[in-house]
Amino acid sequence: MIHFVLHDANDSVAVVVTEGVKAGMELSGWIMDDDRMTRVTARQDIPIGQKVDLRDMAVGDIELKKGIAIGKYCGMRHKH
Repeated sequence: MIHFVLHDANDSVAVVVTEGVKAGMELSGWIMDDDRMTRVTARQDIPIGQKVDLRDMAVGDIELKKGIAIGKYCGMRHKH
């Protein structure tokens, strides 16, 4: 089952595409550009459609999605 998708292996955020993600679950993610899978463990419950951090980030770090900078991390996102 695919729980989240990201475009580029270097992206720092992905989008959750399934309901019922709970803290402690091991999640499978599809890296679209490489057509391969990756795995992370959810640190908290994450609603469908929400972004999830794929690595630890500090406030002000640049977020990457589709290999492009989309903004600065504000500290208010779900953790992998």
